Amino acid sequence: MKIISESERKKAQQLLKQLSLSEKCSLLTGKDYWHIQGIPRLHLPDMMVSDGPSGLRKQEGKADYLGMLPSKPTICYPCPSACASTFDPNLLEQLGIALGEECVHEEIGILLTPGINHKRSSLGGRNFEYYSEDPYVTETMAEALINGLQSTGIGCSLKHFCCNNQETARMINNSIVDDRALAQIYLRPFEKLIQRCQPATIMLAYNQLNGIYCAENKDLMDLGRQWGFEGFYISDWGGVNDRFLSIKNGLSLEMPGMNKELCHKVEKKIQEGEWEEDELDQRILPILEILVHHKNMQAKKEQPYTIEREALAKKIARESIVLLKNKDNLLPLSSHSSIALIGNMAKYPRYQGAGSSNVNTDTIESLCDFLPFAYYAKGYDENGHTNDVWLQEAEQLAKRAQVALVVVGLPLSYETEGYDKKDLSLPAGMRKLIERVLEANENTIVVVESGSPVLLPHLEKIKGLVFASLLGSYGGSVIAEILMGQISPSGKLNETFVRSLSQIPILEYPRTLRNTYYIESIYTGYRYYDAAKIDVAFPFGYGLSYTSFFYSNGAKNGNSITFDLTNTGKMDGKEVVQLYVSSSAPFSVPKLLRYKKISLKPQETKHIELFWEREDLEEYFDPWILREGDYTFYVGSSSRDRQLSFQEHIDGANIEVPNAYQNATYVKELDLHDFHFLIAYEEKENIRPKRYGMNTTIQDLIDTNWIYRLLIRGIMKKMLKDDQDIYKHLIEEMPLRILRTYGVSQTTMEGLFEMLNGKWIQGWKKINQNEIKKVIHDLEGLHESEIQK
Repeated sequence: MKIISESERKKAQQLLKQLSLSEKCSLLTGKDYWHIQGIPRLHLPDMMVSDGPSGLRKQEGKADYLGMLPSKPTICYPCPSACASTFDPNLLEQLGIALGEECVHEEIGILLTPGINHKRSSLGGRNFEYYSEDPYVTETMAEALINGLQSTGIGCSLKHFCCNNQETARMINNSIVDDRALAQIYLRPFEKLIQRCQPATIMLAYNQLNGIYCAENKDLMDLGRQWGFEGFYISDWGGVNDRFLSIKNGLSLEMPGMNKELCHKVEKKIQEGEWEEDELDQRILPILEILVHHKNMQAKKEQPYTIEREALAKKIARESIVLLKNKDNLLPLSSHSSIALIGNMAKYPRYQGAGSSNVNTDTIESLCDFLPFAYYAKGYDENGHTNDVWLQEAEQLAKRAQVALVVVGLPLSYETEGYDKKDLSLPAGMRKLIERVLEANENTIVVVESGSPVLLPHLEKIKGLVFASLLGSYGGSVIAEILMGQISPSGKLNETFVRSLSQIPILEYPRTLRNTYYIESIYTGYRYYDAAKIDVAFPFGYGLSYTSFFYSNGAKNGNSITFDLTNTGKMDGKEVVQLYVSSSAPFSVPKLLRYKKISLKPQETKHIELFWEREDLEEYFDPWILREGDYTFYVGSSSRDRQLSFQEHIDGANIEVPNAYQNATYVKELDLHDFHFLIAYEEKENIRPKRYGMNTTIQDLIDTNWIYRLLIRGIMKKMLKDDQDIYKHLIEEMPLRILRTYGVSQTTMEGLFEMLNGKWIQGWKKINQNEIKKVIHDLEGLHESEIQK
């Protein structure tokens, strides 16, 4: 849904003619950390932007992009990953409206959401902030959120364009992807959302895509325009490599705006005839449009509706919880049963992810408060550590109880923006706790609070398993409702849960700090696991209920499948019916075509129809084509559940594919030679340059000259309190260009590089020492704030 009216568009065009060259250039960079520069002379106010995947993160004082410094208190909604587990776009649209209304009230013009990057691996540190390992689920969830948000007049910033699928070395990493996977997996949601929703802005990713930084990738930005994108491209915070080249190639706005050097540089280029003012006008016109729109919006200030938003947050949380195991129908619990409630997270829940989505909320419900009849034992501390006293207390409590309820999850330090996980295991203390409780009581239920899949010890012995994800402010009451049977669980997994780390194929592939090879191509997520018949713990789309459903009377008629769905149990329930297709053609994978969430009362039957388009079956071989083959369409409750199945031979094109990529079972055997054959060129190794410059990392300095090693380690020691600091790797992998976001001038940067490259005296003369001292002081302050938090 577009937010710019035709009258606002015309007004912006009129104002453009009144701007001086200097005023035009001033729009190319933010006013400060969170504001887009206005034009005071023309009565266009500055406009604030804010983070918002899990709730509004409005920083009114000092600013940072990792969520360490305080922000205005607000509701924390379930994380995007939890939202996707609802498989209910209607809820996401309501969430978009709620977030938009809050933005109107707070006079914020753009919300930096949704993030639609593909979950290429369960190890992704930011997976809690993304929707799914399936592009269609991502696309439909994001579409609903954007439409809801932009219906309030607030612009979204669709991100991160493109292939920001890891946090490790994200600012310098080069994502090397073949054309087919790029089109079908990584670009498809962006294409569809541009065409259907017309997002106000698109945020470009930090990383390189096939050797070119996304913020200066002309082909990438032109592609968005070809799809119909009318808004403006904005950089991620500190995500610009070559500032002028980025603007020249399509970027409109560099964020944050800590100095005006870019503006002066562009102005000089135009005055000297090295760039055309008409091209500058193309960059800034969409910014003018949204500034005009924002001025009009300021007269529509909304009042917050706290009660309604609380109800919405709870509703999303209810429908996102996934019941994974329920042996012997141990759930729901009876209030007459004696229950041992064990685990620190039962009292101090893990309710959100860390980083830019971090929300400051006054309300945090705990499960303990809503199971007052249960007997509580701590079990472990906030970091997942345990000791003999806590273990013995938990064991004795579990022995005396009819049911042991253990609440575990990943501590905040395990999954956050900035770095990826090394494995999927729970902390050792939690694993020991589960083992001891299982020995003490066979009726053990485990509740997991995590933004991504985890590996559970003794999975076969656990009778009840509930994946609660990160539920935001009101998770405690909602988990209690599910456990006590006040409502039947209806969430489904938006990504596959593996049995072991070794099942993730990309762990086998070669990579460097600066190059990531997407060797698996389209074989990612359930597309790989299901096609290769891997024995995973829980498949994509899986989730149990307290009631049961029966599929019957299935029929296929052209491009539609119809069937009846009956609730055969004794409880109201909701089922997510899922339609998949697979093909006999080589180098193909199963694919989710459609899904729908159906609500049924006991013994009620509804007639369901799922319809798809021809283009949904097409695959990208430059161009998109429909291949000949035997196609199987199947309906069920997960990617591996086939309640109804239909076969059809479809005529189409025959395409030769590389032998190594013909079958999913070959994926673990793929190597760089196979990948280079697929992408049809031998890419150059993206190695660290011999000379120090903008993309030299802190780690580069530590690894080389002993002088730099001593200097950097001294600075790091002041910033970080111990070797286990959760931001250590993030800081080490930062390129030196990040210093620009702290207000370091280009002159000081040049002086720093000259010193690093051996021109000590010449470089020293250019450095403004106060700028460097300010950076160290600000970083120290960030860390102190995180420790206090």
